[in-house]
Amino acid sequence: MRISCPACEATYEVPDRLIGTGRTLRCKACRHAWHVGPATPAAAPEPAPAPPAPPPAQRTDLPPPVATRPRPPQPIEPPLPRTESPPPRAGAALAAAWIGSILAVAGMVAALWVFRAEVVAAWPPAARLFALLDQAPAP
Repeated sequence: MRISCPACEATYEVPDRLIGTGRTLRCKACRHAWHVGPATPAAAPEPAPAPPAPPPAQRTDLPPPVATRPRPPQPIEPPLPRTESPPPRAGAALAAAWIGSILAVAGMVAALWVFRAEVVAAWPPAARLFALLDQAPAP
């Protein structure tokens, strides 16, 4: 679409898709702003109406249509009875998980104490921790 500024007559070529249903434009030359609407298509001549189609010929070699009967309604089946199963025993599994976790942590602490010389050799700052534990008063 070719657009010209109403103030300075500068012309611009703008694609129709950017204008859409209407848009405010600003001239780059004089900074004047104005509203541009969608391009009006050129009036095309209307096509002549098509002649009516002749009615279809009746075929006599076909048998007469068969009347269809509606389907009978399907019987509604009663829902199956619910069998209530007891909920799973989460209490036993949860208790076993806690006991296993506590045993794992206790085993790691015991391993650290038994192998403290190897731990200090591998990580020297651990010597301060073991020194603090050795100085702790016995209960």
